[in-house]
Amino acid sequence: MVTGFFMLYYARLPYRLGFDRRIAGRLLRFGIPSAAGIALEIMLLNVGYIIVGNIMGKDWLGFYLMAFNVSSWVPGVIGSAIRMVSIAGFSRLAERDGASLSLGVQKSVPLLVTMVLPLAAFMAVLAHPLIIFIYGERWELSAGVLRFLAVLMVVRMLTSFALDILNGQGATRSTVWMNLGHAAAMIPAVIVGTHLDGIRGAAVGQAAAAVLVALPLAMLAVHRAGVRLAPVLPGLLRPAIGALVCAAVMLGLATVTDGLPFVQLVVAGGGGLLAYALVVVTRDQITLLSDRLVRLLPARAR
Repeated sequence: MVTGFFMLYYARLPYRLGFDRRIAGRLLRFGIPSAAGIALEIMLLNVGYIIVGNIMGKDWLGFYLMAFNVSSWVPGVIGSAIRMVSIAGFSRLAERDGASLSLGVQKSVPLLVTMVLPLAAFMAVLAHPLIIFIYGERWELSAGVLRFLAVLMVVRMLTSFALDILNGQGATRSTVWMNLGHAAAMIPAVIVGTHLDGIRGAAVGQAAAAVLVALPLAMLAVHRAGVRLAPVLPGLLRPAIGALVCAAVMLGLATVTDGLPFVQLVVAGGGGLLAYALVVVTRDQITLLSDRLVRLLPARAR
């Protein structure tokens, strides 16, 4: 309430009490599906470990939750920061025209993927040393789960981004159908996976439902909202190759430094991220970045 008060005060908007049926109807038609889509998104985040807890019991649930929490670091930090501005930004672009929205999506999606893929590779390849170093060997069983939840993490970032695009464009009903389709695929996949292979099977089920169902549904919904996605694909090629190179370098260096979790994280992780940067960052981008840094330096320092 205090935060809301200060935001309204400093916005200096000309408030006037009243009720307009037309405006109220537009708000409800936009807001109810949007709220339902967000509620379904929250349900999808929680239903996995609810199923695991009911089938496997509290001890295995603890291992699963540990891995799920680690995989949520990136969406929690980066994703939250993005969502603070993405809906408003896409809404402003949609107000101009469909071409502006498409161009904004085409530029922002490769940047998001470029930022997330190396972190996913780090979690997947170095899951064991990461869990052991932070939480101790008693939690090592979480590492096998984290490998697959790292894949889920990437898809979560992309589908959340798609929800922001749809909300910014006003296609809030599409968010409901998108999440319903994901839930219809994920719930049975997690149940079957848990019965077949325990907590690792649950993670495989979640990752498979996300990749095979949630991501295509998100792409379809965004496409139906008028956004051209074909120009995005060329921008994803270099990050995808960089992620493969990154994972290969990490795997090789992790084998050399086996048995030393901290050394593995520093050497293998650092080497893999460096290899990713060498593949993904172009010479023009390095030149542009160096020029900007030079401009930021005070004249005296130059």
